[in-house]
Parts: sequence; C-alpha cells; structure tokens
Amino acid sequence: KTALERLDFELDYDAVTGVLSRRGITRALEEMLSDSHADGSRVAALLVDLTEFALINRTLGHEAADEAMEMIARSIVGAAPVHARIGRFDGLLLLVVIPGVVEDAPDLEQWCGPILQAVATEKSLRGHRFVREARIGASISTPKSTAATLLRKANAALSQTGGEGLQRWSLYDDVDGAQ
Repeated sequence: KTALERLDFELDYDAVTGVLSRRGITRALEEMLSDSHADGSRVAALLVDLTEFALINRTLGHEAADEAMEMIARSIVGAAPVHARIGRFDGLLLLVVIPGVVEDAPDLEQWCGPILQAVATEKSLRGHRFVREARIGASISTPKSTAATLLRKANAALSQTGGEGLQRWSLYDDVDGAQ
C-alpha cells in the first residue's frame, strides 16, 4: 500500500475498537443511502449509547476502558446482521448501519435486542468482571433521507430512551417524532 492508502485506511478505522471511525461509518452510511435511493430500499441507523465507562476509567485506567470498548465493539459486530456496518461515531456512541430494510418495527426488534444483549453480557477484563448497559436510538430512511437527517432522527430517538432506563431502544417516527 502507498502512504496515502495507509493514511486513508487509518482515517476510516477507529484505532481503539477496530470498527469504522466516524469518517468511515459516515461514508458507509452515505453509500448505503445512495444505493437505497437507487433501488427503493431503506437503511436503518442505530445509535448505540454505551454507559458508565467512568467507573472503569477510575478503577482500572483509560487503557482498560479502551480494552472494554474494544470488547463491546466486537460483541456488537457479532450481534449485528452480517450485512451491517459498525462504526465508533463519537466517544461512547457506536453507529450500526443496516441496508435493505423492508419493515420498521419487526426488523428493529430482531436487531436491537441482540445488540443490547451483547453489550449486557458479562465480560472479564484484567481479572475483573463487568457488565455495561446501552440504549439505542433508531431511524429508518425515507426516499429523501440524507446521512445528516437520518442521524439527527436516530439521536432524537436516543434522547427518548433516557428517561425510560437502560437496555431500551426507541424508533424515530416521522409523524410523531420518537416513539
């Protein structure tokens, strides 16, 4: 690979988790939306908000928190549909992008449940056991969706899960907002 190809690769992948970086996942989302506009399918965007890493940072340090983040990212990759793309969108926020969505709620239930379970499965790190929880904000593209609007709607849905506790997901509804 040339130096430019290596740099491009490094910009597209998160060094801590090994999943796509914000740049990489945004590019993947834009490509999937372009394909969906061409073939009439839809794309789901799932913002996965991980919680309570401060305790790991305080007790085991930042390197251990990075290891925990990598473990959780791998768990999400294993739980997400095989055709999904996963990226670290921001800090403790991961984005799962799923192309070819046919229905709203049935597909999301089958995808969000395993992702939440994967995050909540007990893990061992440096002789300590830990369990993290998450919440997911989801949105489904429309024929006019852009990456920015789809992400804004997923974030609005995510904000609706905060008062309801963790291990929950919410779908953005274009008529009523998040539900």
